[in-house]
Amino acid sequence: MKQLWKRLTAWLLACVMLVALLPAQAFAAERRTAAAFEDVTADSWFYQPVLDAVEAGIFSGVSSTRFDPLGRMSRAMFVTVLGQLDGVGPAGYPGDGGFPDVKAGEWYAPYVVWASRSGIVQGYGDGRFAPEEPITREQ
Repeated sequence: MKQLWKRLTAWLLACVMLVALLPAQAFAAERRTAAAFEDVTADSWFYQPVLDAVEAGIFSGVSSTRFDPLGRMSRAMFVTVLGQLDGVGPAGYPGDGGFPDVKAGEWYAPYVVWASRSGIVQGYGDGRFAPEEPITREQ
């Protein structure tokens, strides 16, 4: 029994030493991929909020390498964020939401449909949604 205890202790100690030798980046793989935006650096005031939003699946950036934290949010981005926060399943909202300037199949289209059906958006008086226009505080 004493021999088994010594082997178990030696094995456990070896495992702890191996883990201690691994670089810290090995444990931060998810954070590293979420923070892979060239325009979001660790010394930016918005670093942690951007990281949290990406890891929560609320935002994904404007490309695989850019987040554009100082950019303007378009109307399409806004309804997409609201839909993702609400847990909308895009497959359940096909079509264009009745807006001639929203093309079915675009990345934002299901969220426009959802927001329209939910009474969150109505578009402009001329029937357009204007997905690429910046959203204003009033809107």
